[in-house]
Amino acid sequence: MQEQMEAKDQMARSGINLEKLGVVTSDPKRAAIVMVLSDTKACMGAKQLEMKVEGVLHREISDGAFRWHLERLRSEDIIDLKEGRYCITPIGEKISGIVNPALKGTLETR
Repeated sequence: MQEQMEAKDQMARSGINLEKLGVVTSDPKRAAIVMVLSDTKACMGAKQLEMKVEGVLHREISDGAFRWHLERLRSEDIIDLKEGRYCITPIGEKISGIVNPALKGTLETR
């Protein structure tokens, strides 16, 4: 029990909470967006990011749905939009460090 409390405290101090983790892990498109931005270490335009995410998921995503997921991640400060390009935030980077190792094989083999 003490270890769980310490882990929650550490997550809270880093800006991560279970809700933000849930936003990323509850949908494969959002998880793939975070994974791609974290892995490439670069900001990308929406279309370029969408094509990379479709490659990871091995399926097409409608433009409207993709943009909705981008905005959902932005609303949680997981990604940011700078000069028309999407970038991962420091909080998003921390979340990716937690979820990417667990999700990488799962997403790339779909």
